[in-house]
Amino acid sequence: MPYVAVSYAFDVLQEAAVNAEAAASVRSMLDLCDGLLVDCKAVIQCARENFRFKGPAIVRPWGLDEFNRSSSGSLKSHSFSRLGSDSEVWVASMRNFTMTHGVLDVVRAFGEAANQNERLRLLMVGDGPLRGEVHDMINRLGLSERVKILGKVSEGEISHLLEQVDIYVSASIVDGTSISLLQALAAGLPVLLSDVGGNPEWVDRCEGAYLFESGNEHHLAKLILDEADRESLCRYDRSQILEEYADWNQNADDIFEFCQQVIREQKISHQSAI
Repeated sequence: MPYVAVSYAFDVLQEAAVNAEAAASVRSMLDLCDGLLVDCKAVIQCARENFRFKGPAIVRPWGLDEFNRSSSGSLKSHSFSRLGSDSEVWVASMRNFTMTHGVLDVVRAFGEAANQNERLRLLMVGDGPLRGEVHDMINRLGLSERVKILGKVSEGEISHLLEQVDIYVSASIVDGTSISLLQALAAGLPVLLSDVGGNPEWVDRCEGAYLFESGNEHHLAKLILDEADRESLCRYDRSQILEEYADWNQNADDIFEFCQQVIREQKISHQSAI
């Protein structure tokens, strides 16, 4: 039976880069597998250049499920509304509260930008081990009245929330193609992304997408201010890009066909050996 490996970027791009044991595990896995499924080109490049993987590979983000997008409905377990005047500019962070997802950088960058633009507000969706540190930093920076934390919400709720905010931010130190990024692109938001993993691929494809140096909250703060200072906040039509790269039904069909191809190639190789 053929073995198809799956990587979501963290194991190959981050863990293997900082941990020798993890690197050995990745190398062993790639030596054994007959095919590789990943969600961004950066992982394929790393697998081939750093681990000398020579087998067939397919790049497909999981993509967006049209049913979930169209049935997001109203918020069920959380409440959020644009309080105050229409002049408020809401920045949204939809990543879990971990070091990997860079949420402390988001808070620091927002604090720097908020000191220069009183219209700015921050919505944080997620949870994790840094929850206490996030709350402490918000209080220490005097941002408690300008930050709303909702905790974990469903995928449908995320889509609904993204329709109500103005800017999407992700400061992850490693990334492939996150579902929340795809949802933000579908909502037409400007997206500000750390320059890691698969993010540059989406910035190259999409209007209204910008990179900042990973870990550089000053660079992120500047991008937030640039977007907030626009005369009118933009919404972008990425439907064609998402249809080409992030349609879950099409991607699922492509992944199935890739697995079938791996099976066929293994059978041919086995018959040749006999």
